[in-house]
Amino acid sequence: MRFGLVILLVFTMSSLVLAGNIAQQKVNYRIESINEISINEGINSLVMSFDDSKTEGRAKWAITTNENNKRVVGSLDEDLPPGLKLYVELQAPEGSLSKNPVNMSTNPQDLVTHISRVAQGDLNITYKLVTEPNISKIELRRVLTIVLMDGF
Repeated sequence: MRFGLVILLVFTMSSLVLAGNIAQQKVNYRIESINEISINEGINSLVMSFDDSKTEGRAKWAITTNENNKRVVGSLDEDLPPGLKLYVELQAPEGSLSKNPVNMSTNPQDLVTHISRVAQGDLNITYKLVTEPNISKIELRRVLTIVLMDGF
């Protein structure tokens, strides 16, 4: 009798296991766009002595995007006075193209193009301030804005 009860109990339990060993559920997902840039460290001032005609400064920048065909555009909040130029060059992340040093102004200008699916930091920014010989002593502040946007 015990043998028959054990067989019946095992048969009943295995039926329960077989009846519920597969379950399915539909899963909806969406991957959001990631488009971020940052300036990590850098200069606060470019100081030029009277006998210099140019001076350089450096900073670091980082970029993350999971999209294709992006570009970084830069502009100043105000133009520089005549005889003074600020050139900016951003090191390009892998697979991208950096423009040579760009003479910055209030007009947005491409700094890096052909950016696609990249996450890279510790990239160099080089600033060059160039003056003509006749410029007099001046102290001013300009804000450089860099924007990650769609390419052409």
